Amino acid sequence: MPNVKGRGIRVEIAATFGTAKVVTAVTKANPSVATSTAHAMTVNTVGYFDGVAGMVQLEKQACRVKNPTANNFELQGLNTTQYSDYISGNFIPVVTWQTLAEATSYRFGGGSAEKLNATRLIDIVTQEELGNLPADALNLGLLAQDTPSAAMMLFESAVQTQGICIVRITLGNGAVRVCTIEPGLPGEDVQQGQLGTGSLDGAVKGLVLKLAA
Repeated sequence: MPNVKGRGIRVEIAATFGTAKVVTAVTKANPSVATSTAHAMTVNTVGYFDGVAGMVQLEKQACRVKNPTANNFELQGLNTTQYSDYISGNFIPVVTWQTLAEATSYRFGGGSAEKLNATRLIDIVTQEELGNLPADALNLGLLAQDTPSAAMMLFESAVQTQGICIVRITLGNGAVRVCTIEPGLPGEDVQQGQLGTGSLDGAVKGLVLKLAA
């Protein structure tokens, strides 16, 4: 597989959304398939789940549509095999995007799962089990702008309304990362004789999906 190179990468944030698609079923499979009558979405449409009952792991999860048919679409790269049974919910498709042209880097958090002490009285060596995975986060490095770009204003608006943002990162070879984040306020760092920089952190809701072109 080709390596990821830090060039030719486009970072985008969802700007407008289409009408919610009522999803009546989601399979517990890898990849998962959703049922939505006459959804009319095309391949590579990105959106997120909202108002989910039953399969609560899907709430606010960003997904990309693959292999759509009249009443079904595949959730590319999403393994729901161990999820709860689906009852109801909506899929909100993204219609337009804004490019965050001032982005200089991105980093997804991660790390080891929480370690739980499972030592018993009889043990002479500490016994451990793995608990929850750490919270995931997205950090974006930025070049500071004298006035916020249209994309940055979308982030700042989401902060003010305690909303979410759908982020799509397209690599130079066409591979894609999609996720939903709850963003924090962007920072700014300006020093004498240097270009101003900044950063923006967001808490990931659901999973970051790393998808082939």
